[in-house]
Amino acid sequence: MKKSVIYIFWLLATAGMLVVMQQVLSSGSALRMRLKSSPIQEPAPAQRILPELPTDPDRAPQPRIDEALYARENFFGIQAHIERPTLQARENMARLIQSYPRDPKLRLLAAQLDVRLGQFERANEQMRRYVELEKHQPNALKTLAVFYDSRAQFADEIRTLMELARQSPVQHRSAIYDRVITLARHHRPVGLDIDQLYREMIDANPDDFRLVQNYIEDLVGHHRDEPALTVIRQFRSRFPESSFLLTAEANLYLKQNRIDAAVAVYEQAFQPLWPQSLVSDYLSLLKRVGRYRAYRRGLRQRYESGTADFQIIARLFSLYVSEGNGAEANRVLQGYEKRRKDRARERGREGETIPPSLPQELQTLGAMYASIGNYDQASRYYYTLHLTGFFQANAALREDALQRLFHALMQAQNRPTRVAAEDLSLYKDIATVDQNPGMLNGVLSLILAHTNIPWEFEQREAQATRLFNSLLAYRIFEAFKEDHPASKHLPQMYLAMIDTFVHFKRNQLAAELGQQFLARYPNSPGFESVALEVAEAYRALKDYQNERQIYQTLLDRLAANHPADEPLMPATVPP
Repeated sequence: MKKSVIYIFWLLATAGMLVVMQQVLSSGSALRMRLKSSPIQEPAPAQRILPELPTDPDRAPQPRIDEALYARENFFGIQAHIERPTLQARENMARLIQSYPRDPKLRLLAAQLDVRLGQFERANEQMRRYVELEKHQPNALKTLAVFYDSRAQFADEIRTLMELARQSPVQHRSAIYDRVITLARHHRPVGLDIDQLYREMIDANPDDFRLVQNYIEDLVGHHRDEPALTVIRQFRSRFPESSFLLTAEANLYLKQNRIDAAVAVYEQAFQPLWPQSLVSDYLSLLKRVGRYRAYRRGLRQRYESGTADFQIIARLFSLYVSEGNGAEANRVLQGYEKRRKDRARERGREGETIPPSLPQELQTLGAMYASIGNYDQASRYYYTLHLTGFFQANAALREDALQRLFHALMQAQNRPTRVAAEDLSLYKDIATVDQNPGMLNGVLSLILAHTNIPWEFEQREAQATRLFNSLLAYRIFEAFKEDHPASKHLPQMYLAMIDTFVHFKRNQLAAELGQQFLARYPNSPGFESVALEVAEAYRALKDYQNERQIYQTLLDRLAANHPADEPLMPATVPP
């Protein structure tokens, strides 16, 4: 019985297969008949979806270029393109150039073939003709520069890169100049005026100090000390805040064993608010020439003798700070404060007026106190200036004072300060005027009376000193932003506050402040990094729509500032 059932199923399956095969054969016959009677036709030109591109009579057709470079050979029944011998290909290319003399692509191919044949002069001529036919477009100049580099023709490469830089927007010149400087410094091409090269770059970009620095370093590196000193003197007035120029000039004098001249560079240029790195360079020079002890002893003797010379006070203060002796630095300022008061009383008795330099001196003293973390004492000087109306009459001084306080607080970070210690009570009452003019909340409430603090803290953060310092810095920043919207210091203050908000995961504030920065400073070098931080903040807030919008803005900016014929990012080959 079981075998019978299996046999019946086998018969049914066989019958089904026969039926299917018959249908397939019959349909195939019908299809063949239809194909014979109705062949596939090429659509009429008017019915084509894409129109044919018009041919350029000055451009050689690609099939003719392929025919000049490659031969057709039968390879196991398949037509293959085999590269022609170089000499034969070059002769074919010459005939093609005669037919299409204005085709730049033919010139480029001819130059490549000439290089293979060792005909380098002819290759140079073809490359120059290629650039002329391309009308000196940036891509053609880049191709020419690469060609010259491959031939170690560095002088020609530099000239080509300089022509490219002249055509490029300012924001794209930096990479070109870097390449030019590297070639000039390492190869010193014959027949190229290096001085003229640097001067052309500097004249085209007068605000780029990096070019001046590279020029001086190039002169020093090639032992051209006197020209280097001339350049330093020439640009000192244009970049008065550059510590590099001072250090470079002093080192050159020291190299020439002109010790007095080297020391005089620092002596004559000394400023009470020099950055500590520059003070360290000065003191290191004195130690190197064996004058440090005498310098230190002389300052102490002048101070102990009761001098009221502010320059002496500032130099001794800087010396103690460089030694890490903040207590002595603070004592020097307090001693000077007492002498200044005594001098003011004597002036009052003698009927003298307040010297015009006093307000600037008070502002400098405040900044010096702030630099060692004594913000209470610093506030007393700013408060005094406020009472005299000096901040209102001198907006530039107020701007400088506030930005110095801001950066001092930001730099304090985790270091406890008296104004940012213990609890939130100081900030809770910061909008009220304290009776003690030495307290920072009193002076800030007077100078920054109309600002608010849109920053709430949880109880667990009450002991975070960096948070407190950052809060006070944010208050100053808000006032600064309103009163000095065009200040050159404001972009860096924005960046510092955004980084702080990101650090404390205050994503909403980071996003809001970042959006303000992007709107205010679309051409800032920090635009891309801030945009990415804002996008990350929106991502943390799960605000994906704004996150995508930031990425779109960033891509649009990159595309707008990028050459139209180059990809935004280099193509990568997967491993």
